[in-house]
Amino acid sequence: MKNLSIIVLATLLFGCGNTDKGNSTKVENQIEITTAEISILDSLKIDHDILRSIRSFTDSSISPLQTSFNFYNDSLKKVETIVKKHKGFSFKAEQNEARNIVLKLKDKLKTKGCLIYISEANFGYDLDQVSVLKGGDQFDILRTEETDGINYGLENEDVIQKLKEWNNKYPFQIIGADLDWVEAVFIKKPKDMKAFSQELYEFCPDIVDQGTGSVKELEIEMNRSETLYLWWD
Repeated sequence: MKNLSIIVLATLLFGCGNTDKGNSTKVENQIEITTAEISILDSLKIDHDILRSIRSFTDSSISPLQTSFNFYNDSLKKVETIVKKHKGFSFKAEQNEARNIVLKLKDKLKTKGCLIYISEANFGYDLDQVSVLKGGDQFDILRTEETDGINYGLENEDVIQKLKEWNNKYPFQIIGADLDWVEAVFIKKPKDMKAFSQELYEFCPDIVDQGTGSVKELEIEMNRSETLYLWWD
């Protein structure tokens, strides 16, 4: 975490609407707040204080939140990519740092009308991506990432509906999602974790068959981590 003087100075720079003629405003320890980043926030009508909060954990630059999907074009006989732009921004962080940032800031950002989550997990092989999405409905994260279990015939809306059903019984907060996985932390853990683990396995077999190895181990892991995780290979 950067020292207090950096945070205060960054606050002053943002709060005064600094319009340095260069491409960025430099503060101590080489932290830079670029005019491009200010432009991103303003275009999204996102409070600058959100970026200031993130800057207290990392000096990673931000970029507009985008998702991309590959599909095979039968008429052209080639793979093409669709890029979609969303109401938010993204930045990079080390694996442990990314999770820490999300857990530390999720409640604060929620009060400011934004959701923060890990949008790309690279398991230490590369930096993870963290995204901030404008909105208050946590299931918009799954809509944005188009999360599905298509190999099991589960489309995006199927995943959302099942998670909504579980959330009504055992409230949780989504902290990560991508095309084929979702992670959430329990606000209220299920009283019967054994039965819930079996229900998870039936909906998402890969978390056991290619993960914990048994439903019992899944139950133990969820009790330990207080985390819900789904992944479709």
